[in-house]
Amino acid sequence: MYEPLIIRDVTGAFVPTLATDWAPKADDPNVWVFNLRQGVKFHDGADFTAEDVVFSFERAKQANSDMKELIGSITQVRATGDYTVEIVTDGPNPILPSNLTNLFMMDKTWTEANNTVNVQDFEGGEITHATLNVNGTGPYTLTSREPDVKTIMTRNDNYWGINDFPMEVTEIVYTPIQNAATRVAAMLSGEIDFLQDMPVLDLERVNAADGLVVKQAPQNHVIFFGMNQGANDIEASKAFYDATLGALGYGPGVIDEKGRVFYMTDSGIFALSQPIDGNPAGHGNGSTIGFSAASTEAADAWHAAGLASGGVTCEEPPGVREGGMGPLYLAYLRDPSGNKLCTLVRV
Repeated sequence: MYEPLIIRDVTGAFVPTLATDWAPKADDPNVWVFNLRQGVKFHDGADFTAEDVVFSFERAKQANSDMKELIGSITQVRATGDYTVEIVTDGPNPILPSNLTNLFMMDKTWTEANNTVNVQDFEGGEITHATLNVNGTGPYTLTSREPDVKTIMTRNDNYWGINDFPMEVTEIVYTPIQNAATRVAAMLSGEIDFLQDMPVLDLERVNAADGLVVKQAPQNHVIFFGMNQGANDIEASKAFYDATLGALGYGPGVIDEKGRVFYMTDSGIFALSQPIDGNPAGHGNGSTIGFSAASTEAADAWHAAGLASGGVTCEEPPGVREGGMGPLYLAYLRDPSGNKLCTLVRV
């Protein structure tokens, strides 16, 4: 009934919903720019705009909100147009989109009109207008709701994504069943048609029943890696890594107000900075930083770009090496600060 800016599909990949695209700002890694989908309507017919996004984020930061921890790094959300929003964080945050897949957008005007600006106190059992009523942008509208008893939803035939998502089901009746064994029994008897989070011990039994199918999908699991590399000459190191990482398909580094350089990816950050203790940056004896390449051609391009940008070759020329992990195509360099690097391709 409500929707976030972004969702994930069954493979874990991001799918645009109320936002059509998003990326860190070109000149500031602490600012994400989200472009919003135009023409979206709330269930009551009101337009969805950037004003609703700003309001929803501010509401989600309240003390009673379950979302406040996920957006704790956000210092400001501002509308820069009717359909553009900038989200400012307290530092580079490449996994911010992952934290927004369950933050739902509300209609500012509707919420204010119905005195539900404050998030309800779930633990205290508070009931508000928003507990029993919904005005979202999603594929189903609320027909009726009895908390902890039954919720009935009807297909929204005016949904913006009606041609993009499977919406053959016209009505959904959601019935909470607290006991796991009772839920499974209801499934086996035909009382219910769908059961989420089935007990593992019952998977085989349910899958073997006539007319029932167990669907499994990958779990959403985020792994983040952040690494800061010391550099004596930031300008020379940035030129080197802009060239080498550019050969692997990454964008140029962004310099922040402290002179640090950040390379943003979906799974982590690679950063360059001068040591904060004032001593020269050093490289570890026996340490190597590895980068994954998509092909041997990309690895060769990485190696060539590095040599042309102040790097020095080391070890053997790029090529295949045999080892306990199977054949690997490896290329080695040292960056302008002497750090040993390699790029790797499984062959």
